[in-house]
Amino acid sequence: MDAFSPWSPTAELRRNARSSMGPLATGFVLALSSVFAVQTVGAVSEGSLHPSWSDSAMAEGWRAVCGDVRNVGQVPARSVAIRVQGLGSTGQVVSTRDHYVLADVPAGSRSVFCVPMPAGATSYNVTVLRADWGFVEAP
Repeated sequence: MDAFSPWSPTAELRRNARSSMGPLATGFVLALSSVFAVQTVGAVSEGSLHPSWSDSAMAEGWRAVCGDVRNVGQVPARSVAIRVQGLGSTGQVVSTRDHYVLADVPAGSRSVFCVPMPAGATSYNVTVLRADWGFVEAP
């Protein structure tokens, strides 16, 4: 018999392994999902993420708005999105950039960010748009 034939002993072993692994794999996924519950929210929970920042000159026509996001909560934050707004002299928005903080923000710690912004604003404002809350799943 050909080794690649669908009726070969090797093919039969593969079919049997796949059919017996289905319930086992499903049970494993269900067990993991109960252990690693991740809470996703669109808004920041209880104001536990606090950005702080300053700006400095970059190349001509650009400013660097750099700072950190502190997590004063008890749960780590992942996929933290921030919005940087350049404000004019009367407080009107003259530029906006959304940016992801590149690292998770552990509970009781911070992660840094740096966003290039077009020059021309007299001040900048940084707000946290969203975050995913919970522990990172183990591989």
